[in-house]
Amino acid sequence: MAIYQNGNKLTTLYNSGLSVNKGYINGDVVFDKGGEVDNSYIEFEIDATSGTYIIPCSGYAANGSAYSFKVYMDGVYSGDIAGVVNSNTGTGNTIIFGVTDTKIIRLEPTNGVTPGWGIPFGYYSGTSGCNASSNKAKIRRILNDPDYAHLSSETSTGTYFRHYQYINCDLTNTVNESLPNSVTTIGNEFRSHQYDGCNKLKSAPAEVLPDSVTTVGSNFRAYQYYRCATLKSAPTEVFPDSITRISSNFRAYQYRDCANLTSAPNEVFPDSITSVGTNFRAYQYYRCYRILIGDFIHHHNIINILNAHSSHYSNMFYINVETNLDPDTVPRYYTDASHTTTAPITDLTPSVRKYYLQNRTGIDGYEE
Repeated sequence: MAIYQNGNKLTTLYNSGLSVNKGYINGDVVFDKGGEVDNSYIEFEIDATSGTYIIPCSGYAANGSAYSFKVYMDGVYSGDIAGVVNSNTGTGNTIIFGVTDTKIIRLEPTNGVTPGWGIPFGYYSGTSGCNASSNKAKIRRILNDPDYAHLSSETSTGTYFRHYQYINCDLTNTVNESLPNSVTTIGNEFRSHQYDGCNKLKSAPAEVLPDSVTTVGSNFRAYQYYRCATLKSAPTEVFPDSITRISSNFRAYQYRDCANLTSAPNEVFPDSITSVGTNFRAYQYYRCYRILIGDFIHHHNIINILNAHSSHYSNMFYINVETNLDPDTVPRYYTDASHTTTAPITDLTPSVRKYYLQNRTGIDGYEE
C-alpha cells in the first residue's frame, strides 16, 4: 500500500503496477499517481552517432533460453531479432542506422505478453558482444521497462530479477519500479547490481512494493547502486506490512561508493518484521562521504529492528548502534576486532574521530 496525491486529494493506493513519483506533505510520504504501466513493450533511447548498436539480450536470469523480439526504431518496424541468451559472451543483435543524435528503440514480444517475456533484455558483467564498454556507453535513457516483463511467473520475481541489468552503462535516468500486485514472492538476488557502475545516473527510481508480497529472498538490492558516483538522491523506501521475514544480505552495500549521495532515504518500514537474516543492511552506505550520521539516527523503525535482531546486524555505516538509541544519543564504535565492545565516538579525539568516520565508515562529518 502507498499513498498518492491527485490534485489536493490524498488517496490510498494498493499498488497494481502503477508508476509512482515520490513527494512529501508535512513530512509524510506521498506518491503522485503516474499512470498505468504498459507491459507490452520495452523502450529506451540510445546515442546513435556512431552508426551501430548491439541490442543487449544477455539477461542473466534467461541465460541459455531463447528470445524473440519485434524491433521498432523511432516508431518504424525494423524486423524481428531472435537467438539464445549467453550472458558471458554478450548475446545481442547488431543494428545499423544513419548517423543521428539519438534513436528510440522499442522491443515487443513476438509471442505475446506473458510474465517474463522481457527477461533476456539487459547487459551482464562481461566485456564482449553487447557487454563491451563502447556498447554500454550508447544507452542513455530507459523510457519503459515494466517489471511484469521480467517476472518468472505471475506470483514470483524468480531468482536474479534484473541482476546486473544495466551494469556500467551511461544511463542518465531510468523508470520507476512497477511490480504488479499479483507478486507474493521476491526471490534471491532481486535487483542486485542492477545499476552497478552507472556513474552518470543522478537519481534512483521510486521503490514501492505491493501489499501482496510476503517473502523476500537473500541479497535484496545488494550492490544495486554500487559505484554510482553521480547519484545524488535515493528513493523513499516503502515496505508493506504483509512482510514478516527478511533474508540475508538485505540491501548489503546498496549505495557503496556513491560519493555524492547527500542523504539517506526516508523510511516507510513496517513493524510486522519478526525475522531478519544475517548482514542486514551491511555497509549499505559505505564510503558515502556526504551522508551524516544524524540522517541515520532518526530512522527509528530501523533502529528498532536492529535492536531486536542485533546478532544479525552488520553496520550500515560501520558504526555500532546502541540499545534504545534515540536522536539525542551519541553513536558508538567498535573497539575490538570481534565487534563485542563499544565506546562513544565522542571518546575519540577530534582528529582520530574524523579519520575514523571518513575512512572506516565513509561519513563526512559528525555534529556534536
